[in-house]
Amino acid sequence: MNSLASTVEKRLLATAEHLAGSHHSNPPAPWVHPHLEQGVVPVKGRQLRASQSIRRGELLLVDVPYALIPVVDDPASSDSLLCSNPACSRHTQRSADRISCPKHCIADVVWCTPACQEADQARHGFECTWLQRYAAPVRAKWGEYDFGMLWLIVRVLASRQGELQDVGQRDNETHPRFQGGWDAIQSFCGSTESWSHAQVRSWTALVKKYLRSGPVLPHDLTADEIVALICREEANSFGLYPRETGVFPVPEPPVDRGDQYGAAVYPRAAIANHSCYPNIMHKPDHQGRMIFTASRDIAAGEECCISYFDLTKRVELKERRDHLQGLFRFVCGYSNSNKRCLPVGERKLPTMKAKFHSSGLADASTAEVSDHESQGTPAMASGSQHLHRKLRGKEVQLFAVGGAIGTSLFVQMGAVLPKGGPAGVFLGFVAYGTIILAVNQCFAEMVCYLPIPSPFVRLAGHWVDDALSFAMGWNFFFTMALGIPYEIVALNVLLTYWTDRVPVAAVVVIVMVLYAILNILTVRYFGVSEFYLSFFKIFLMLGLILYTFITMVGGNPRHDAYGFRYWNDPGAFVSYIVPGSVGRFCGVLACMVQASFTMVGPEYISMAAAEAERPRRVMRKAYSSFVWRLMLFFILGALCIGIVIPYNDPVLAATLAGTRKGSGTGAASPYVISMNHFNIPILPSIVNALIMTSVFSAGNNLVFSAARTLHGMALSGKAPSLFARCNRHGLPYPAVILSLCFCALAFLQVNTSSATVLNWLVGVITASYLLNYLGTCITYLHFYSALRAQNIPRTSLPYRGYFQPYAAWYAVFGTGIMTLILGFELFIHGQWDTATFFLDYTMIGFFVVAGVGWKGVMRTRYVRPREADLGLGGLKGEIDAYEEVTSQGVGRGGWRGVWDGVFE
Repeated sequence: MNSLASTVEKRLLATAEHLAGSHHSNPPAPWVHPHLEQGVVPVKGRQLRASQSIRRGELLLVDVPYALIPVVDDPASSDSLLCSNPACSRHTQRSADRISCPKHCIADVVWCTPACQEADQARHGFECTWLQRYAAPVRAKWGEYDFGMLWLIVRVLASRQGELQDVGQRDNETHPRFQGGWDAIQSFCGSTESWSHAQVRSWTALVKKYLRSGPVLPHDLTADEIVALICREEANSFGLYPRETGVFPVPEPPVDRGDQYGAAVYPRAAIANHSCYPNIMHKPDHQGRMIFTASRDIAAGEECCISYFDLTKRVELKERRDHLQGLFRFVCGYSNSNKRCLPVGERKLPTMKAKFHSSGLADASTAEVSDHESQGTPAMASGSQHLHRKLRGKEVQLFAVGGAIGTSLFVQMGAVLPKGGPAGVFLGFVAYGTIILAVNQCFAEMVCYLPIPSPFVRLAGHWVDDALSFAMGWNFFFTMALGIPYEIVALNVLLTYWTDRVPVAAVVVIVMVLYAILNILTVRYFGVSEFYLSFFKIFLMLGLILYTFITMVGGNPRHDAYGFRYWNDPGAFVSYIVPGSVGRFCGVLACMVQASFTMVGPEYISMAAAEAERPRRVMRKAYSSFVWRLMLFFILGALCIGIVIPYNDPVLAATLAGTRKGSGTGAASPYVISMNHFNIPILPSIVNALIMTSVFSAGNNLVFSAARTLHGMALSGKAPSLFARCNRHGLPYPAVILSLCFCALAFLQVNTSSATVLNWLVGVITASYLLNYLGTCITYLHFYSALRAQNIPRTSLPYRGYFQPYAAWYAVFGTGIMTLILGFELFIHGQWDTATFFLDYTMIGFFVVAGVGWKGVMRTRYVRPREADLGLGGLKGEIDAYEEVTSQGVGRGGWRGVWDGVFE
């Protein structure tokens, strides 16, 4: 015991000498207690903890400011004005010895001695011109707080400039887990997503007017990078008060800390800002250093403080603080009077469990777990930005199937058979399949790197131009939203296969109610419902492929092994519109256009990125499996319809012409026509019923995707901030409600023929898909260039696409050309139709107008690859930390583990 006491006394003496030894000739240096460590706990967030016991009164952390400003009302009469030399930062008294700036920039800039003024000459030179020009107008127009914030940012930039010019003095070697210097500032928590959109817009306006790089303020950062820096500074800067901070729990009213006299940014101490302090106190010393002291004896493994700023699922800071205070529960494990209590929540952590048992501190009979912990849902930031990561791998996999497969695969694919013939349909789908595979590679690499809400839409703004993001976002939202009534119309049409006595309005209302129920519950219920609904689609598609094979080899009532008969008679190709080889080429083009509406999927996977558990693993598996889904469902489906019936089948022609009952229902499906030819009973009704479940599931997917797209745009300020709100279950309910409102468009069917409404919506949506793919591939090329410009190896990515960047260039040209030829028939002699032209190309005009308009109004700028923020203001770091923690979890055992493993 005496040996232990002696060790503690020596440590206290050493830290006291460390503080006392700092003077002008020897600038103050940071210091970290050897038993203090940083970490992240899933249910709480970032924290400081003691790796070994620490005695009350011991110094825990001494940090020097990276930048510091004085905060006083009247500089001329204040004794609290700080020396501007960062190596000194002492209080200066009102006397003749106080030295002001010879250029009279502002009265707040003073030095305590000529030596300090000379030592600070280079740093102050960076800020002096800026202060002369902007200090007075900013104070007059924006007030003291905003001026102080801007001035602190300028001083941060000044310190950065000095650090870059003198690499040898970079302050980052104090402790491997307590980084210093500009690197630490960049790793602070806080991003544009951590603040309200109104606040970020206000800061953006300030940056563009007062903090742009130029002769007045020479730095090499973009406006977006400065805004991100402000977001981090506001989340991590400290106010300097004369009395200690850290009474826990926070009393009401709070303890009076005295009048603030300064504000500073500390590289190592930032984790303790916006934190709950059960065991530590902090107070600035006479040189501006922030001193952290143990306020009580701290046992090994105990928390010193927990940061609550980055618990983004709780929007209000006070709500986050109150939440964490409830997690600091102490359970006594000692029976004697010198008992020491440990936080209950830590008993669930495998890394600390052995320590507690070995020290006799764990007592299962008395352990108590908070409600939040019992849910098993991490409260730490996971990059999901208020959404909850509750979708498992199997649900995401089938979510992609559910969104991609609808009436197009079973019914409308047959509409192009008379245009291209069986070989034309197959070649058209294969040709477009190569394009969509290349598009999938672009989606996969970016979404796995940053699985955030509405990823491909928002990444365009961060890596290309905000105008492109705006155009893509609204284009994709309308694609999803207009697709909802399209699926409802298709449901009603399919219902008429049996009867047309059910009122259209009744069908619309019933489907709206069901969509509302499935989407207003938590995303977990949505995922489970889609998982099982998608099984019907898989069962139907596999069944139809099997039906094709069995009947073509003779397993039909006529025992007719027809094989590829219809490829020879009437033929494999059709001359569409014009005769000869040109006509056959036009037929293949028509099939490619149909394929561009039928073969979709990568965008649906991305919509689940922010709500997927272990997102990078789940997204990687989902995108990798897209290849076999493409081959199995779309390519084989295109092959099968050319096998089961000839392209000149009279029943198909009458159905498409509308002269036969069943146009648009399952009766229009080539498979059902084939079944009727063979007089197979019941099976056509089963197929029609399963097609209805497919259509219902596709509409349900569209509601989900539309809501998440709108929510993602609201997060980045491209939609009203109302739609960024989520309830406590992580549901963006305002966005869901607006998306459901589009169901009302299906009521158009009451007074307009179903086929007409269907054609309107199909015509508009086809161009929208292609435009989104084009924008995504352009974004990927910028992402690829940014990785190279910033020397980030692609080997570090969680998913690497094949044949990049060549696949991306192929996808750009492929989707671009397909967008232009959507209505190619109109430009052939005698085929012009004004209504069709507007249906095919309206969304292209909307896309261009939206992008150009947003660029003109908001004056957005093109993002060069070397300036692209590949970390998205800290979001990537949040996801990295979340992935690291969740990857250590134990998977399910038994049949559930096997079942999950099939998909994950």
